[in-house]
Amino acid sequence: MHLPAENARYNPTEKGLKALPYKKNEFNLIFLNSVFSHMLTTDIKFYLSEFYKVLNMNGKVYLTAFIEENVPNVEENPKDYLNKSVGALHRVRYEKEFFYSLVKARQLRT
Repeated sequence: MHLPAENARYNPTEKGLKALPYKKNEFNLIFLNSVFSHMLTTDIKFYLSEFYKVLNMNGKVYLTAFIEENVPNVEENPKDYLNKSVGALHRVRYEKEFFYSLVKARQLRT
């Protein structure tokens, strides 16, 4: 399924975030590779809430993100981080405890 949601890097002409069109408790696993690494906090909060809705009781989320300790809570394209950053949302880095707090606030576990 293609869900055309707004993203300043990959889909800047679309407007708004899109709810996942699935039933409650429908999934055992949600897999995101290099997705949250290109999203800011508002979008991540939205989709973590969506994941909570569609995951069953023992469901898991696998995701990748740029997460480190002792950095600002969120930084879009940090200077001199992992080579040159080019364009909007090329690399979005999160402070570890801040990112975990986003997960926990959506009733998910780290």
